[in-house]
Amino acid sequence: NDPALFNLDSIPFVSQKDSAIKQQLIVKSLLKQGFYDTTGTASDSIKLAKALNKLQKKWFIQPDGKIGKYTTQALSYNREKIIKQICMAMERWRWESKFPERYAFINIPAFWLTVFEKDTVVMQSAIVCGKPENQTPILKSKIDHMLIYPYWNVPVSIATKEILPAVQRDTTYIRRKNFEVLGAGNTVLDYTKIPWRRYTKDYLPVRFRQRIGEENSLGVVKFNFNNPYGVYLHDTNSKRYFKTSSRAQSHGCIRLEQFTTFADFLIRDDSLHYTHDSLQVYFAKQEQRKIKLKKPLPIYTRYYTAHADSTGLKLYIDVYRKDEEMMKLIYGDMNYKR
Repeated sequence: NDPALFNLDSIPFVSQKDSAIKQQLIVKSLLKQGFYDTTGTASDSIKLAKALNKLQKKWFIQPDGKIGKYTTQALSYNREKIIKQICMAMERWRWESKFPERYAFINIPAFWLTVFEKDTVVMQSAIVCGKPENQTPILKSKIDHMLIYPYWNVPVSIATKEILPAVQRDTTYIRRKNFEVLGAGNTVLDYTKIPWRRYTKDYLPVRFRQRIGEENSLGVVKFNFNNPYGVYLHDTNSKRYFKTSSRAQSHGCIRLEQFTTFADFLIRDDSLHYTHDSLQVYFAKQEQRKIKLKKPLPIYTRYYTAHADSTGLKLYIDVYRKDEEMMKLIYGDMNYKR
């Protein structure tokens, strides 16, 4: 429904080394797509920033008017690649089996969770997914319980790459971030008496656990579902990313903005034991509580960069390059520039 999406006989400017020529090619591409306004009195740099802003909104990229990696990727699309992108989405839908009556559906490139019941949208929420180097996996499972005020048991990769170096620079990091240091048998150790300088990424005989509370990285609620990747859905103490468009920011787990609405939906079938008001009491108490769901909710994480709904066609950046890999398998090496 949007001709601008296909008016893209773009030029492979991405590999252009000369910055002046590259900018000319970018402007030409933006002009052809109808984003660049030549009639205004603003300077060329302001015109370019405004045009990039329009392009970014079209592709659901953070609209900062700058040429970052995702904007560069958006500028590299032409008509043929968009058509193939839509074909990749159609092919993935062809692989899908029938969905149940009620389920949670996460579309990673859209950074969005939708709960369906009898083909009706019950709720939607912005989410934060894994970075390209820490990708949220494609999976199917069932949310069977939620944990109010969870501990965060830090994965080994994060402990060795991020927390250990921070502690070696300043041991008060542990106290400031509300961590506990655990030894054998989950014994809590005195972090001031640990020889941190002796430890390395290959030798770390202790574990880190973040205490419960609103400042915990998992936030107030953790929604658990069985999977071989060790990922889960959770609230977060870092809300700022929900205000951005490009939300590939986590280590692989999925952060949920509307966690209270989602929790209410999950306990809806067990009103004898739980209500909205009782959940609010548990959220206020800051005490750990496990709630087993009377009716587990199927959850799907999927990867669709092209999506159509009642408002028209939406295209998203191929943030994990999964479309690109799939296109090469199906169509051969198309020499798309990164």
